[in-house]
Amino acid sequence: MIELRPGSIYQRSSIHDELGGQRQYGISTPSQYDIVLLFTGKSGREHGYHDGWREDGIFLYSGEGQEGDMSFNRGNAEIRDHQQNGKELHLFEILDAGKVKYVGQMVCIGYNILDEDARGVHRNIIQFELAPINSVDAEDVDVVPLLSNELAVLRAKAEADSSLNANIVERKSRIRERSAAIRAYGLKRADGKCEYCQAQAPFTTSRGLPYLEIHHIRQLADGGPDHPEFVIGVCPNCHRRAHYGRDRQQVNDSMLELVKMIEKKLL
Repeated sequence: MIELRPGSIYQRSSIHDELGGQRQYGISTPSQYDIVLLFTGKSGREHGYHDGWREDGIFLYSGEGQEGDMSFNRGNAEIRDHQQNGKELHLFEILDAGKVKYVGQMVCIGYNILDEDARGVHRNIIQFELAPINSVDAEDVDVVPLLSNELAVLRAKAEADSSLNANIVERKSRIRERSAAIRAYGLKRADGKCEYCQAQAPFTTSRGLPYLEIHHIRQLADGGPDHPEFVIGVCPNCHRRAHYGRDRQQVNDSMLELVKMIEKKLL
């Protein structure tokens, strides 16, 4: 699979050759991968789109729909619901000659409804607020205190939504809290044993806990918010296999089915 590096330049056609998805749309939804590709460029203003960075580090991205009121269907729904659906958002800047620059992986933390597009036409415009995933990631959060909670409590925290009524700082904080709860949920559910190969954790940490890692089954890379049904607690070997093994696609597919069965028993 193509390796996307922030700041790197690619031919857009090569990205679609590798990942699939609609080649002309601003919101492209490959069918074979759980990702949404977002493309933004200066030409978007000609079609009424308001895109760009805000001073607080949020990227404003306009939904699709060049005429009439925008609605939450197709690509717009994919952006809004990407966390619940376990899909990644990847943002690209359109350059010249069919080239694009990869901005990075993003998380939708909310949206606004504008009553006028960039051309001055009065219609409802969906403007998504996208945050770089490293700004909401919870990898540095200590999840050990969360492990004292019951699974049902952790799941409720993991599924909690970030209120659209909250400000940006609060929404980012809630997404980080949700990400931490998802990690804790996966570790709690595994209960010291790799959920894939069933081996006991390879060692005990200095805090007396079995060492396991959290793998995000439906993401290209671990990190950031997801959903309890798309994470699995695994040993380091199974984790590396899921990312780098020759059979990684089959491994991730089987992990997804396994977690579905585990979750079905818990519910």
